[in-house]
Amino acid sequence: MLLVGIDADVAAIEAARELLASFADRVRLVHARYDEIPAILTASRTRTRAARAPGGPGQRPGARGSGPARAMGLLFDLGVSSPQLDDPARGFAYAQDAPLTCGWTAPGTSRG
Repeated sequence: MLLVGIDADVAAIEAARELLASFADRVRLVHARYDEIPAILTASRTRTRAARAPGGPGQRPGARGSGPARAMGLLFDLGVSSPQLDDPARGFAYAQDAPLTCGWTAPGTSRG
């Protein structure tokens, strides 16, 4: 089984990568927006098929890749998180004297 995690917040991706490090072979974390889910799942299927092919990338001959050929379910968490609200530099901290930019990326970074 393959878990694909998608988030517009780079800090959330990095936090998830750290928390899920022991499952790294079964987790793919992607910095993207939710409207990109179809393309991301297609890319994951393509990557899985290549891994299943004998001699596929990163596989020994005859090795079987992991991950389903289709999504088995979707779980959405579409809200903001405490780390976003607590850090005034993120632009969501309405309880502190800081600009309300409400950006998903940290100041000085871009989504790319």
